[in-house]
Amino acid sequence: ENKRSDPVIHAFVTKCRTKRKADLLDEARATFTFNGEPDVHLVLSNQKRRRINTERNLLTSPPDVKVLNANDSTIYLHVGLQLQGCIPPKSHGICNGVLYEVTRLDDDTMTVKDEQGEYRVSYEFAKKAFRLAFARTIFSVQSQTLKGSIAIHDMDHPLTTNKHLLTAVSP
Repeated sequence: ENKRSDPVIHAFVTKCRTKRKADLLDEARATFTFNGEPDVHLVLSNQKRRRINTERNLLTSPPDVKVLNANDSTIYLHVGLQLQGCIPPKSHGICNGVLYEVTRLDDDTMTVKDEQGEYRVSYEFAKKAFRLAFARTIFSVQSQTLKGSIAIHDMDHPLTTNKHLLTAVSP
């Protein structure tokens, strides 16, 4: 008996173990609809993740940004931007896979916050510690609770399986 999760999502996730992928995709498209730009895009490839992140970062950035040439991509930093930690192991308080919000941009440092606190880091450190968080890979969000609306991409790809769909729908 389901007592912890949304009943509609729980019912769909249960079917992911037994139904054909094509039938599941038809049902998902009919059941889970949203108009507008989602809060998070889930994708299979890092290439597509980088493309969507760059597009969304350009579209949502104000004119006065600080440009960070990060290892993953160029990031147009501004207060309020969400970033994903991508540095294992934990360093300077930054953890892999955790979301951070930019709260301050100074000449040599930036400040980000998560649910645990605020962290001030150099831009040099930020280049290797953060990536944009508009799009994330499906398997990178496994076992995480995502907030807001979610767009799941690439499910029609011939190499995707029910496991990919299950992982994407159940974070």
